[in-house]
Amino acid sequence: MRVLYLGLFSFLFMTGCGSSSYDGEPSSPESKEVKKVIKAFTDFYAEKNTKILKEMFSDEPEAIVYGLGNEMWKGKETIRKKMEKQMEDVEDSNIEVRDQVVKVAGNTAWFSQRGDWGYDFKGQRQNLEGVRITGVLLNQDGKWKIVQWHTSYPVRTVQQYQQQE
Repeated sequence: MRVLYLGLFSFLFMTGCGSSSYDGEPSSPESKEVKKVIKAFTDFYAEKNTKILKEMFSDEPEAIVYGLGNEMWKGKETIRKKMEKQMEDVEDSNIEVRDQVVKVAGNTAWFSQRGDWGYDFKGQRQNLEGVRITGVLLNQDGKWKIVQWHTSYPVRTVQQYQQQE
């Protein structure tokens, strides 16, 4: 079961769509381009188009993805291979993103978002609510590339925290 969750959370770090204005600031042309990169991962999972992966990550050897527990993928090729492997058992993916915030300063962008993800894994429907995703992108040669991505899933819901108070 742990492997399933690690795989699913790793999947989630690569997904994103939508452009809700959480902080009320208008989107800049740069932030719109960053949002396109984030959304491209949704397209990857829906279409299983591995060509998308080759363009999304920086060639920097330090490009890294953090999942749950000790899950860590480092380097563009490792990340690509792990994602492609995960997709073998995932079908009918649907991601609803909310509270997306994108900030750009020079050639660096960072984002945060929450969302809900439904998918079929080996024939069984899974629904994860409240997934949190953060990341950092660099503008390299005129294109935004991911250098860091982190996904987490709340162990307890807000209601559970409130019930303990």
